[in-house]
Amino acid sequence: MGRPNKFVFEYDFNGKYLRKWNSESDFRKHYYTEDIGKRPLFIDSFNGIYYHITHHDTIALVERPGRDFILFMLRVHNSPLCNFKNNEGSSRPIQMFNLKDELLAEFSSLRIAEYLLNIPRETISAQLNRGTKKSKRVEGRLLF
Repeated sequence: MGRPNKFVFEYDFNGKYLRKWNSESDFRKHYYTEDIGKRPLFIDSFNGIYYHITHHDTIALVERPGRDFILFMLRVHNSPLCNFKNNEGSSRPIQMFNLKDELLAEFSSLRIAEYLLNIPRETISAQLNRGTKKSKRVEGRLLF
């Protein structure tokens, strides 16, 4: 008898429902005709729902969550603060203090500090690692 088929639901980037595939194999045969083996397609997940973004600008999911969820998920997926696939730099937290030793902000990574402060990553990294006149490194602390 075998395993039951997993349905695949396809949406466009506006959250509009396009179609339901009867199985992952049918979906794979339609979009990836050159694939010989069965590589995993649904490896990205958001709130426990696995999805795959195709090269035809559609999104496929193994569940049918609805338009609002799809739009929210795409905003998170495309956000430079949330998408850490190419996370370069340190993953240790960075704390920013003023000269009175008052905590101004704390960032979970160098990438987020760069984005929110609008300061190049190299500048922040240099100040954390080598120390300059305006800031010095004290165990992940950035002093201004």
